Amino acid sequence: MEELQKKADSIFVKVDGYRIILQDLEGTKQIIENLKEAISVLNRVTEVKEKSVSAVIDNIARLNEKLISISSQLPDVREPILNPIMSQQMPSQGIIKDTVNDLRGELETLKNDLSKIR
Repeated sequence: MEELQKKADSIFVKVDGYRIILQDLEGTKQIIENLKEAISVLNRVTEVKEKSVSAVIDNIARLNEKLISISSQLPDVREPILNPIMSQQMPSQGIIKDTVNDLRGELETLKNDLSKIR
């Protein structure tokens, strides 16, 4: 009888151990599924990142092309390099303004003279 009791006890122990092993296996399977899902999400994130980087590079290239196009359409406005003798011969801004004002006055006089002739 004692022998039967020992066998019965060992069967219950084995069944309890089996249940723990099954729970561990289920937990492990769940962890593996979670890892697979995490890897899938990371792959999608990597794809989005790569597409974003590619789009940024394309946009930078387009902007550079635009800048080159705009720049080529603008006149070259760099100041000419003048030697000291030339810069001394250049009239000052005041003289230029006076000359422009004189020309305006002469134009007004001519307009008045033309209007009298008609």
